[in-house]
Order: sequence, then structure tokens, then C-alpha cells
Amino acid sequence: MRKLVVIICLVSVSFLLTGCVTQNSGTAEPFKNISLESNVVELAYANITTHWNKDFDEEDLPILVVKKVDVNYLFHNIAGRIVNVSVTVEYYDENNNLLHIGGPKTINNLPKDYIEKNIAAPNTISYDGIHVADVDHVKIMAVEV
Repeated sequence: MRKLVVIICLVSVSFLLTGCVTQNSGTAEPFKNISLESNVVELAYANITTHWNKDFDEEDLPILVVKKVDVNYLFHNIAGRIVNVSVTVEYYDENNNLLHIGGPKTINNLPKDYIEKNIAAPNTISYDGIHVADVDHVKIMAVEV
């Protein structure tokens, strides 16, 4: 009788645990702090690179100051045809305030289903303006031209 109770408990626990599978909803952004707005391309690669300069504060103590922010990206053509794409980047602070719009940059004759692969030299749009230190996230907008 005791073995039967143990078996029933083990089976019950295993049934309870089978419902605990986590699935990806498909809504999570694969690239940190970068979103894409486009109906012709998707991101194959993207990152934000922050460039720093050494400076000094009022007391002549060394500090690091943001000099420039680069948004690097590579695309996958999902339009089903050859496309020309105009790309702009919107830079936002942590309160979602628009700081700057960079670009446009044009990519011509992106072949059907093509995935850009040159991570050593990705497409880049930079911002080095007055609010560069406040950049928290970016939105890449790629529209067909």
C-alpha cells in the first residue's frame, strides 16, 4: 500500500511539472536596447557601441565622458524581392524622449532573402551631439525607397 501511495505521488508531481514549460512568445527583442520598424527587412545583427573620452572634472579628477554612440546593424531582406532601403536611427533617453534622428543612409539593391554578413564592417549610423551621454535605446527605421 505504501508503494502505491509513493507511485501515485510521483506520477502526480510529474504531471504537475509538465505544464511548467516556458515558451518564447516571439515579442522579445533579440538585440538589447534596439528595436526595428520595417516591413522589408529584419535585423540579422545589431549593437550599440559607446565611445568614451577621458576628461577632468572641476577638481581635476579624471572622469570618462561619452564622446559618440554608434548603432551597428546588418539586415536580412524579407520582402521577397530586391529592395532599396533608406535607414534612419532614432536615439532615445531612458524616459523615451527623442534625443536625435541620425541618417538617412541608403542600402541599394539588397537581394531577395539576402542576409548581410560582414560583422567586421557593419552598417553604422552615429550620434555625437550634446545629449549623447543620455542615449538609452534606439529605434532603427528601414523603409523601402
